[in-house]
Amino acid sequence: MNIPVEEANALKNQIVELQKKNEELEFKYLKALGDIARKERDCQDQEELVQGSKKRLRESEEKRIHIGGGLESATKNLKAKNKEIEGIWYSNRQLRKERDLAFKALQQWKGEYQKKVQELQDTTK
Repeated sequence: MNIPVEEANALKNQIVELQKKNEELEFKYLKALGDIARKERDCQDQEELVQGSKKRLRESEEKRIHIGGGLESATKNLKAKNKEIEGIWYSNRQLRKERDLAFKALQQWKGEYQKKVQELQDTTK
């Protein structure tokens, strides 16, 4: 069986073109595989960043709760101390009133005492 030269040349040209197209497709395929691998690495890196962020957020939240509890406790302690101070101020005011009353009573007694001493001196003269 004889194939005409023109047909053989056309088939050769077609084979060359198909090989060229095959090389181009193979190049695109390999490039796509590289892109996929790169995107998978990027995705994995992003996932690690997300996990790290979640961990830091969780730790931060735990610290906030701990600090919040400490602040709440400190606030309660301050309120209790303020009530204690109010009680001390009240006691102090009461003591001052009692002191003032005692001082007045002492002044009155002193006046009466001096008056009696004077009367006694006047009667002995």
